[in-house]
Amino acid sequence: MTQPAERLRYDIIVLSLLLALTVFILDIYVPPRFAVDALYSLVIVVSLASGSAQVIHAFAWGCTALLLIGYFISTSIILPTWLLLLNRGLFLVVVWITAILGMRLINIQRQLQKKETELQDTNRELEQLARYDSLTSVANRLYFDEELEAECDRANRGETPLSLLMIDVDYFKNYNDIMGHQEGDQCLISIAKTIRNQLRRPGDLVARYGGEEFAVILPVTTVEGAAERAEDIRRAVTKLAIYHPDARVEGPVTVSVGVASILPEKKKIDPAEIIHKADAALYRAKREGRHCVRVAED
Repeated sequence: MTQPAERLRYDIIVLSLLLALTVFILDIYVPPRFAVDALYSLVIVVSLASGSAQVIHAFAWGCTALLLIGYFISTSIILPTWLLLLNRGLFLVVVWITAILGMRLINIQRQLQKKETELQDTNRELEQLARYDSLTSVANRLYFDEELEAECDRANRGETPLSLLMIDVDYFKNYNDIMGHQEGDQCLISIAKTIRNQLRRPGDLVARYGGEEFAVILPVTTVEGAAERAEDIRRAVTKLAIYHPDARVEGPVTVSVGVASILPEKKKIDPAEIIHKADAALYRAKREGRHCVRVAED
């Protein structure tokens, strides 16, 4: 419970105590025909604001004790004993009915809050499943497409550069065939984590584009900055020292990176265009021996 909520709860308790004391004094000195005892139910109603079933229960017992004590020390008893007892009994019933209903209301509110919390957790989990790749925990293709379109719009409005990296794991199919799918999955997980660790700004996004291919969106990044980030990623993956048993490699698993960067000065950035440019650069890197970075040609 937050500090303001605790303060409010104690304020309600103090107010209820003062109200109960006031009703008790009136109960002693005001003739019974005024039915001052009915105000004990008001004490219970006020205590509902504390949001605690324990507080309401305690006040119900407290009001019960005050009702009984008031009967014995009242200075203005002018009715028959049986009638006074009936009077007190009815007010006790009202007090406890109010208390029980209040406690049930609070319990229902707590259950609803619990359900709401569970629903929020479920929604977050569903959002996680809908936006992130289940294997690597980076963004999935759908989330990537949404973010790339949004970043293109933002770059066009602000006339700021936007860069995109397309990253492919070299000879991954051979690695997967030789080492097995479990090792292949672990390789992708390690590479995805490494790529994410090389990103320096909250706005940068890494996504699993498909299979062994990853994409990185770099907002407000020039081609020089994007190429530098691509080299950092290439070197970091090599340093993982994941052994590739294929005869064409016989060394650490490596990646090829294609870099594209567009500055919306003469024309607007189109998501399909920047993907096409980055893909072309990636294929050129693979044609020229892999394990390298190539920048898209204008």
